[in-house]
Amino acid sequence: MASSSSNEKSPSPPPLSPAPSLPTSTSTTTTFLIAALGTPITTSSISVTSPTGKPLYTCTLQTISKPHVTITSISTGARVGTIIFHAFSRSMTLAVFKKDGGRDEIEISHKHVFKSGYQYKSPTLAAEVEWKSFGEGTSVLIDGSGNAVARFNNERWNAGKERTLEVVDGEGREDVALEALVGAISIMESRRRNAKNSIITAGVLGV
Repeated sequence: MASSSSNEKSPSPPPLSPAPSLPTSTSTTTTFLIAALGTPITTSSISVTSPTGKPLYTCTLQTISKPHVTITSISTGARVGTIIFHAFSRSMTLAVFKKDGGRDEIEISHKHVFKSGYQYKSPTLAAEVEWKSFGEGTSVLIDGSGNAVARFNNERWNAGKERTLEVVDGEGREDVALEALVGAISIMESRRRNAKNSIITAGVLGV
């Protein structure tokens, strides 16, 4: 029986593929602009507007108290989503409050060592889906058939910069846009929290 070499290299991450595009039809695509003010340390809220600048949602952030993110509709004042980040884990719990009064709770987590995307069971699409990362700035929500459902341009932190989320919701799938929005905000806020922790750790260690 052959023994393993001590110099054996660890497997390399697979190369990134080009990010898939959304379907060319724009008649069923909803676009959100998502922005946060301040630095990764000082940010306390995130705003969501339409492409025309109309305020749609506001997101209140909490460092310790749960939920860590509360998303509220500006037009109705109703809570439409919450996000909880789990300590010592790369998983999150998302709650999406639908127009019909129902509530979907989603456990979203990393499934692969070398992949930075998140997988979860989508209540609205009734399938396993994945927020798959393509490079530093683009995440695409892929459904169970490999189709792109949403595309989120989540670039490196830049105070006040609007990040674009495009969702193919379609007739009869109004809840898809809301689920994708809560998911995109969870990815954005997770990156901010990681950046904040790195800054604080570097300061403590004097790096």
